Amino acid sequence: MQLLFRVLLLALLAIGTYACQREIGGDEAEIRQLAERYTEAYNQRDAVRLAAAYTEDAVYINPK
Repeated sequence: MQLLFRVLLLALLAIGTYACQREIGGDEAEIRQLAERYTEAYNQRDAVRLAAAYTEDAVYINPK
């Protein structure tokens, strides 16, 4: 009985880890796409596309 419990527990942990990695991977791809669009807009000096990268309540902090 303990062996079955351990096997089921390991299976659930493996499934949960896999699901978390898939979710993080999707977020990372979206962030990379946003950074690429932002860089393109910046290089083309396109203020409208740059502004589209920010939310209404965004705060820009100039790093020093």
